[in-house]
Parts: sequence; C-alpha cells; structure tokens
Amino acid sequence: ATHLAQFKAHIGKNAKLTLFVMNAGGRLVRQEIMVRTTGEGADFKLRGINLLAGDTHTDVTMVLDHAVPHTTSTEVIRNVVTGKARGVFQGRINVHQYAQKTNAKMACN
Repeated sequence: ATHLAQFKAHIGKNAKLTLFVMNAGGRLVRQEIMVRTTGEGADFKLRGINLLAGDTHTDVTMVLDHAVPHTTSTEVIRNVVTGKARGVFQGRINVHQYAQKTNAKMACN
C-alpha cells in the first residue's frame, strides 16, 4: 500500500503542539510535516518511530520555521529497520534572523 500525508501548523503565542508519528508498514510511505512558530513562547515537539521490515520505504520530511523570538522545539525520530526496508528522515530547522532566543534541537537515530 502507498500512504502520502501532509501536516501543516502555525503555533501562536504561548501555544504548545506535540505531534507523534508512527510508521509500521506500507510499501511506500511519505509524510511531510511543516510547522511555523508565529507567536513568542510557542513550543513544538515531534516524536516519531519507524518500524520497518521487508521491502518497505518510509520517508519523513520535516521543515520547521522559527519566525519569532523566544520559541522552542525538539524533534526526535527513531528507526528500527530490518531486511531490505529503508527509512529516511529529512529535517530542516530555519531560525529567522529576528527570531533571537530560539532553542531548537533535532535528532534521528
């Protein structure tokens, strides 16, 4: 099976968003996550796991824009892959020049 998904969010002043993604099958899976902080105090957390086996391919792509100062984000993706399966994570954090005092972390393993 093929699964294509897109998630977009703007996080306003003092708002918090926690997103959990899990991929455990599908011959081809692609998830695009696009988040933008639009208010001071905004906080975003992404947690995800890819449990892949056989001949599957999963691609998680994330773009995060810190557009205002005093925002935070933490993204952690874990991959458990066996056989010919492939797990891809592409992540980018953009901290705009005027978005001072931003704390952003990202990891995939």
